[in-house]
Amino acid sequence: MQRKSGAGGDHWSAGGKIRYHERAGLLAAPAHSGDNFRVTGTHVEKLSLIRHCRLLDKTYKEIRTLLR
Repeated sequence: MQRKSGAGGDHWSAGGKIRYHERAGLLAAPAHSGDNFRVTGTHVEKLSLIRHCRLLDKTYKEIRTLLR
């Protein structure tokens, strides 16, 4: 079975993954610029940490604790 990717914020797109982590409480919702684009500078570092923690089989609860 193939996973669908692309625009629209589905879980497998980049935007969908960011939104998933926001809903899970791992990332704060980013500010929006004047043209309504998301400003995600700090998200890059946090997403990298989340990815590495998940590769080490850390739970989201453990990751949430690390990010505080």
